[in-house]
Amino acid sequence: MHEKAVNQYSVEGELIATFDTIDVASRALGVVSRNILHALDKKRLTAEGSRWFFKDYHPKKEDFTPIKRKSESKDKLLNESLWQKLSKPSIDKNNPPPCINLSLEDLPGEKWKPVKNFEKGYLISNKGRIKRLGSWTKSKNKSFWQETIMSINLNNKDGGHNPYFYIVINRNGQKNMLSITRLLYYSWVEEFDMNDKTPIVINNNEPLWNLDISKLRLRPRISLLKEKINNEKD
Repeated sequence: MHEKAVNQYSVEGELIATFDTIDVASRALGVVSRNILHALDKKRLTAEGSRWFFKDYHPKKEDFTPIKRKSESKDKLLNESLWQKLSKPSIDKNNPPPCINLSLEDLPGEKWKPVKNFEKGYLISNKGRIKRLGSWTKSKNKSFWQETIMSINLNNKDGGHNPYFYIVINRNGQKNMLSITRLLYYSWVEEFDMNDKTPIVINNNEPLWNLDISKLRLRPRISLLKEKINNEKD
């Protein structure tokens, strides 16, 4: 087996180089030959960030598409952390409400759109769920991130006065905290300047976690401040 010619491919399926043997490839690239062999035997996806096949095998498109995992087991269906932060509301744990439902299966009536500024990697549904698409990491020893529903977090630092739901997206080593209601409103109600922090999306849902886009309102921050001042005067 070590004497057979091998082809080196990018994870996207582009032929990079051909080597007479595994050992030749190992010496040329400084890769442990055992790692190349394991990639050829499909015991690992990559070696030195590349896919490997014997030269006499012509890989198909499916060979470069990692097998999707089966739906998570039932204990991963519920976003336990968020459920606890919400004071453990009474729900059907076998069919949780969208904001704490981690099932990869689409919910009834659920539709998806790309997340603003993160179109290639993330989708947001009209139910307020965020899906991270399957993708290869950019690290030297590439691994594949399977498609998954992201766990939503709750910011409740103001003692319950202004709680809001958010996710954290890590891109190029930089963490981005994104408000779920702002993304929902922009994607499914009406587009607005997401870089402008003066408009605020008001969540009028009861309870707050039962996200219905028809009950989201976009308000100027100044009008809310005036309203608060007037209420305090009364």
